[in-house]
Amino acid sequence: MMKGLEKINKVISYVLNLNNETQLGAETDIDSINAFFSNLNLTQPEVITQIYLQFNGIDNLNAFFHLNSLERINLIYRINLNLKQDFPNFPWEKSMVPILDINSDIQICIDFNDHSMWAIDLEGSTVTKIANHFDNYLDGLLFSFESQIIKYNQTYGCFEVDELSWQNMLIKFDLKLIGW
Repeated sequence: MMKGLEKINKVISYVLNLNNETQLGAETDIDSINAFFSNLNLTQPEVITQIYLQFNGIDNLNAFFHLNSLERINLIYRINLNLKQDFPNFPWEKSMVPILDINSDIQICIDFNDHSMWAIDLEGSTVTKIANHFDNYLDGLLFSFESQIIKYNQTYGCFEVDELSWQNMLIKFDLKLIGW
């Protein structure tokens, strides 16, 4: 069975083979990663450490879809922290870290306590649990690439999905994914 980092690297490999707009961030050292999450009073999952050792963010995984750099995580995390202080009913928890970004208005967070994934749409004022565990999310993405549910449109420079197959994949992997 493939581990988290292997799954992530395989998804990135699919993306890089098809999308020449993708830009990999520089490597980060382990001390910087540990200090970063320690400053947020968080203990990151090992897979998060491993991915940021390779890339401090990845721009343009798809059009408007990015792996946030540590600096961007810090900015968004602080915004969410302030929102929670100003609006105590805002359904965000300090353990939810904004790892992925869609169009700068939807953040995909990993809850560092239970590794579930959440979509925070500030513009739409919604917080939605999209996966019980990030492995489910990665399994769904891998399945979608391997089954060619996700295809690259050369004309428009972005990935697209076959909608019916995508909906079936969401059911199969118990996901409520938004966007890709």
